[in-house]
Amino acid sequence: MLHIHICDDDKHYLEKEQAILNAFAQEHQIQISVTASSSLEELEQYIFSEGNKPDILFLDIEFEQDTSIRLAEKIGRMLPSCSIAFLTNYLSYATDVYNANHFYFVIKDELESRLDAILKRYYDRGQRIILHTKKTEWSFEANDIMYVERARRACYIILANEESKKISLNFEDAAEEFHPPMFIRCHNSFIINLNYLQKYSSNTFVLKNGKEIPISRSYQKACHQVFLKWQEIWV
Repeated sequence: MLHIHICDDDKHYLEKEQAILNAFAQEHQIQISVTASSSLEELEQYIFSEGNKPDILFLDIEFEQDTSIRLAEKIGRMLPSCSIAFLTNYLSYATDVYNANHFYFVIKDELESRLDAILKRYYDRGQRIILHTKKTEWSFEANDIMYVERARRACYIILANEESKKISLNFEDAAEEFHPPMFIRCHNSFIINLNYLQKYSSNTFVLKNGKEIPISRSYQKACHQVFLKWQEIWV
């Protein structure tokens, strides 16, 4: 599941941003959790005192007493796995944000129209898939994973070099970490990375290595929708 946090002291925009993210996730069948804070103090408490680790942080730049740039610098040092996207109504901040590590800068009123591009940038930056078992934490570059296959009480991660990693993890739990539009679940036992797609039909994906992955009837409609969205963004 993708964990997204929003920090904005404007209540109107905060509610609007949450609604946009939830609607986008529902439309594209992405499993996300959206949390929010309305001040820099709340954000700092949320991350550093409570130990939360959002995958993406949508962070307003201008607050009543200060900008968020210094806190963003701190978050970048202490939590480098958190990808920061700055939100603003003022283009005058466009140069200031480069003092802090971030992957996107967006005008608030353009958030809805730019979400596709933001998520594409997030994955293109080499985001990692983290899978936890009782004894081990497995970490993979998202772009290196070709597909995932269920194997009884475990799952196999098949990499671009066709190396296979067996992980003792329930497939349903693993599936929560793979999100459209890069990844799509097409069967009770398969998740594929659409970036490795060679051919698509109503009931089969053929990957670039020739591997044929079945699309079960219950997933056909969702696969078609995600394929069209992936094609729009990546092709």
